[in-house]
Amino acid sequence: MATPTPRLSTLLGWLASNDIWYDTSALRIVDENGAIRVVSTGKGADVDAVVVRMPKGAVMSPKNCQVGDLVEEAGLDGEIALALCLMHERSLGPDSPWHGYIQSLPLFEDAPLLWPESDVTHLLAGTEAERAAKRDFETLKEVYETVVRPVVQKNETWFVPREKFSFESFLRAMTVITSRAFLVDEYYGDSLVPLADAFNHRSDGSGSEHLHIETDLDVCPHCGAKFGYCMHAELDMGTSSAGGDGSDGDGEWSDASSASGAEVVEDDTPEDADEVLSLPASDVTMGDIESVPSDAESTATDPDDAERLEMRVVRELPKVDGEEVFNTYGGRSNAELLHRYGFTDERPGTNPHDVVLIDLDTVLQTAVSESLLPAAPAAAPAKSKNKRSGSAKMETIEERIELRVAVWSAYRGLFEWDEEEEGGEDEGEEEEEVAEHGHGHGQESGHRHAKDGSCCAPGDDGEDGEGAGADDEEEDEEAPLFPLRSDGSPSASLISLLHILACQDGILRRLADDETGAAAADFAEAVRVGHGGAYAGEKEVEVRAVKGKSGAAAKGAKGPKVVWVAGDAVERVKKCVAVVARTRREAYPTSLAEDEAEFAKLGFSATAEKGTAGVVDNMRLRSSLVVRISEKKVLEAVLAKYAPPDVPNGSQARAGKTGGKKKSGKK
Repeated sequence: MATPTPRLSTLLGWLASNDIWYDTSALRIVDENGAIRVVSTGKGADVDAVVVRMPKGAVMSPKNCQVGDLVEEAGLDGEIALALCLMHERSLGPDSPWHGYIQSLPLFEDAPLLWPESDVTHLLAGTEAERAAKRDFETLKEVYETVVRPVVQKNETWFVPREKFSFESFLRAMTVITSRAFLVDEYYGDSLVPLADAFNHRSDGSGSEHLHIETDLDVCPHCGAKFGYCMHAELDMGTSSAGGDGSDGDGEWSDASSASGAEVVEDDTPEDADEVLSLPASDVTMGDIESVPSDAESTATDPDDAERLEMRVVRELPKVDGEEVFNTYGGRSNAELLHRYGFTDERPGTNPHDVVLIDLDTVLQTAVSESLLPAAPAAAPAKSKNKRSGSAKMETIEERIELRVAVWSAYRGLFEWDEEEEGGEDEGEEEEEVAEHGHGHGQESGHRHAKDGSCCAPGDDGEDGEGAGADDEEEDEEAPLFPLRSDGSPSASLISLLHILACQDGILRRLADDETGAAAADFAEAVRVGHGGAYAGEKEVEVRAVKGKSGAAAKGAKGPKVVWVAGDAVERVKKCVAVVARTRREAYPTSLAEDEAEFAKLGFSATAEKGTAGVVDNMRLRSSLVVRISEKKVLEAVLAKYAPPDVPNGSQARAGKTGGKKKSGKK
């Protein structure tokens, strides 16, 4: 067994002194090729065995860092607050209680957020990673200028030396946080979890990870105790008033400790600006922290459940000494892996979670170019005698599209029947809540730990906030993104929107006048059945309805026949999906064949030491090619499934171009 490196020896001593236990008969922590990771001893451990256990108090969180109260009172929370806490603890050096842990961390992860703009533009041109990196850089720049820097400047006795709190230092800290932080529970929130973050990710979709980390998420958000074991459960939080009951006057309890009188600036934070580093509309979650079942018996008998984290074996550990032991971060595309964690899968086209996102403008332009909408009513008058007929026609089309998009938006929840499938988790399950886990170690090609120094951007999913401003959220709500998946299937939201664009005016009126949502539910079911979940349906779908009521309200009743999906609608929608895929493919400056040829030529060592000349550039090129090839394979899969047989499906095909410069639905 090799002698531990100095930083590994320091880390091991710190883990022991902070009561962080791991099963040394099954696991070994190693420091190889500039990366700390966890491997198997080859002796194994039983499935369901706990092999890591630690007190929650050992995690690094704004709740227990020295400046935690200060940054929270300044309006920061989540990843942004944790990044500033990490910057402060690092500035303390050996005086930080987490020094033994911090010294084992990389200064940064080599995510695109830190790449020169020329590298992002050249290497990631046209990819989801390019869009995410550019948007998040601008968002974080505004967050730093408007919130983080004022906090640092007005509390300068806490944040010294000043150069350790620059924008560059902030970005570096953010890459560490987004690649390593776990949502621990309702009290600690986003936290760095020592040792747990040394387990790397496996994303092949086969459930091949070895461990899951478990925690009781459902704790008191004011003190962290298990519910029923603190005074907060006895108090009426909605009627408390300032002073008399310990609350701050608005029903929210203040932390008992303070920042020792440090000056705090007013809260100018963009709402939820902490959740900025993830790709939008991917509908996938980061890796698992599973909630420990919270039943009455466990609550009553074991309050210590709320005070510890455990890692449990879910799959047989490797039997070969030195083989890596993996956790999972959940379903993540290669673009997301690179953006948040700084690594990708070793080979492109093998990740079942790869997606390509289609903006609303592209969908609508395709609907117009392919004449998807039914013919305008013959009685529709021209807008003005002074206008050319072409202008009048375009205005009429725009008005009709606007109404159809509004109807789709009103019933969007009904039209996303595959949302649960896309996310990979059922948010309604209480016994297995999924929390975000950010962890990533850039990638040395032989494994997923290169520490050469990362969805949704703000507002993209309606939960991540406004980022750089309220206008962004409004724009995002008006311009959704539609995933195309690695198996060649479009999202249900895209299919349903295309069908609403294609439906006859009578059907549209039924949907627009539907006050109960019943008609929309019938329409959604008809579309779903018509496409067989995998675009298998070719026949029209009929639903019988009583006059004035939808089929959902009168199943089986006699009444006029309602054909929600016309006989040719499936084929027309199918063609539009293919055109959308071709249009999106044209955003890349290189072809799939060119990228695959370049990837095949890469010859740098998989075990190259961090810092070796050329390794960083090669790693960026390799990761970028994985993303580019993976996304293009998604589009090829879509075209293989949906391109009409009489239209060429080659890289030279230009079908679907609508002419002129394509507007983007995103910044």
